[in-house]
Amino acid sequence: MKLGIMQPYLFPWIGYFQLVNLVDELVIYDDVQYIKNGWINRNRLLINGQPRYFTLPVLKASHALPICARRFASSFERDKRRTLKSLEMAYAAAPHFRDTLNLVQDCFACRDDNVAAFVSHTLSKVCDALGIETLLRRSSELKHSPAMRGQNRVLDICRALHASHYVNAIGGTDLYESDVFAQNGQQLSFLQTRDVAYQQFQNTFQPNLSIIDVMMFNNRDQIAALLHEFDLKSPHC
Repeated sequence: MKLGIMQPYLFPWIGYFQLVNLVDELVIYDDVQYIKNGWINRNRLLINGQPRYFTLPVLKASHALPICARRFASSFERDKRRTLKSLEMAYAAAPHFRDTLNLVQDCFACRDDNVAAFVSHTLSKVCDALGIETLLRRSSELKHSPAMRGQNRVLDICRALHASHYVNAIGGTDLYESDVFAQNGQQLSFLQTRDVAYQQFQNTFQPNLSIIDVMMFNNRDQIAALLHEFDLKSPHC
């Protein structure tokens, strides 16, 4: 069984969904430390031909609190409305505007202000829209030793879920040791997204934007093809 483990990112880029689509199960890693100015509560859209951030602000809290204990700011509902307005202004002429806007509206109908719960909900909705059938589960719902961190925690999750093959994004290459995974009966691979490009109005292509941008300009069959635009690499390759 192939397993992926990724933090909950808000409408992440196509590479995130490539990994989700590849594996049999994805653990949404929500009981680790919340990273400020990361991708958990923000992403980028194409606005006037340039990448621009959209953000759902998170309440200030102790740095020690994990993602699953964090909540969005009191302006949560207003921030969602502002994001929808930005989408309407930026993408009204996009070929798949209405369907994509409806999806985001459906995601935003969730009023749960728990960061992990809300973002996990959006990931599930996008997977459904893309035809991705991978099982999603949250790490906060798994039993584990609180003392486990990093590679040991990942290996523990792999064992608990009977995974034989752990796949991580290419950025995690230096975090894991293939020999240790092999000793635990686990294959280790890294997914590297190829240079994905598509037409964005008449603009110069801006890569690595939110999956929202991908869905605005591509139909489901086109996105299905983009989901396979990656290379699976062994460690040290």
